[in-house]
Amino acid sequence: MTVTVTIPMALPSAGNMREHPMARHRRIKAQRQAVSINFMLDATDAKLGEAVVGHRPAEHYHGTVRFLRSPLAVTLTRIAPRKLDDDNLAFAFKGIRDEVAAYFGVDDADPRLTWRYAQERGKACVRIEFDVVTAESDIDVMRRWFEESGNAEFWRNVPCIECELGRTCLKSPPCAGAEVEP
Repeated sequence: MTVTVTIPMALPSAGNMREHPMARHRRIKAQRQAVSINFMLDATDAKLGEAVVGHRPAEHYHGTVRFLRSPLAVTLTRIAPRKLDDDNLAFAFKGIRDEVAAYFGVDDADPRLTWRYAQERGKACVRIEFDVVTAESDIDVMRRWFEESGNAEFWRNVPCIECELGRTCLKSPPCAGAEVEP
């Protein structure tokens, strides 16, 4: 399943800009606000579904907080008249990457988010694509990362998307209470 959000904004080559720190702050803040507003207007949570994005009550205020239930591959595509080299492309997306991760309530270094960058020629805009990771090899990579970082118990307590949908669990060892093929 792929969910696409397109944001009409120009994304400059930030690595080559010589700007005052406050000007940089304002530019990144505007990018982050554009991403947040477009996610709300586009109903990104509803499109991804409850199997991917969960909600829990907030601790310090009335409302809910989003959290990831399964891993996502996020492709950030810059559409502009001219192309950038790959290191400038990643740097240009830094504010947008931070906001996408914050939207899901995680850090951008979280292993449940895999980042990809692309660019195309055309009228200036940014396209963000979310792909649900369900391949067994990707899940095994995540399990190994959690075990190596000392968070194996956390990994066992997070249900995978297959369990949420009532299908056979892909995790090894399986989720608590999951159906396992004989």
